Amino acid sequence: MNSPLKNLDTMKEKADQKKKREVAMLELSWITQEELYDLANSEKFYSFILEESLSQIVDALENNLDKAELFNIFNMSLIVEVSKRKFKPILKEIEKYFIKNEEYERCTELQKLIEKYEL
Repeated sequence: MNSPLKNLDTMKEKADQKKKREVAMLELSWITQEELYDLANSEKFYSFILEESLSQIVDALENNLDKAELFNIFNMSLIVEVSKRKFKPILKEIEKYFIKNEEYERCTELQKLIEKYEL
């Protein structure tokens, strides 16, 4: 026989698992405008931004949120967030990136995500 406290612990664990994903904390620093331009055009940075955005959007969809907080740029006191109505266009941009990098399985996953949540 299960005790009520054990059931409570199980419910708490499930609730904790559903908690919103932590927002990526960024610190952007540059000395020259060229350094900022180089960062913005860096493949590694671009990939990071897309992957983090995708993760945050998926989390928002799974938790039925009206918006997704993508990044906290703490040294600029700036939080980047998008509303649910912008999810599909963003996912389509991410899909273009996956196509360019021949990640076709991930494209299929994105299509299923869009269909599942009727975006």
